[in-house]
Amino acid sequence: MLASTLLTAFGLGAICWLMFTLAVYALPFWIGLSTSLWLHADDHGLLVAIIGGLVAGGVVAALGEVVFARVRSVPLRLAIGLVYAIPAGLAGFHMTRGVAALTGAGETAALVLAGLGALIIGATAWARIAGWSGAEGLAEDAGGDCRVATDEGEALRALRSRGHVGWRDRAVREGRRPRLR
Repeated sequence: MLASTLLTAFGLGAICWLMFTLAVYALPFWIGLSTSLWLHADDHGLLVAIIGGLVAGGVVAALGEVVFARVRSVPLRLAIGLVYAIPAGLAGFHMTRGVAALTGAGETAALVLAGLGALIIGATAWARIAGWSGAEGLAEDAGGDCRVATDEGEALRALRSRGHVGWRDRAVREGRRPRLR
């Protein structure tokens, strides 16, 4: 009895994690699935359809992150982020509403939870396309271990120790002519 309860809880958790991940990557998943179905409908074979769908979805996900990182215009970055976040928010809304309906929650509670789920999943999609996967930190010691800089002074000292900041001043102190990097 205990084993079946634990396996059921684990299975439900895995399904919720999978639904959350697919909702965050709604646009790449939709493009990959559409490409796969299109290739299969045109009689290209099952293997080609699967590989083509995976490639198309991966390219859309990677392309969004690269373009978002390269573009410096704020309105374009906003538009690119919204292209990825709006489908994710819609998928999150419907996913959360379906899960809330399975629990027997009332209509108002289901709509409130669905709206909250849409906001969280849309924001997560925005953060992933923007590359905010985690704080890497600016300081890196000689052993190669990364640690997060706790204040601006520590981050600046770490950058100076690696030669990223103050290299002109150091060259002048050493009697060399500063050169452009």
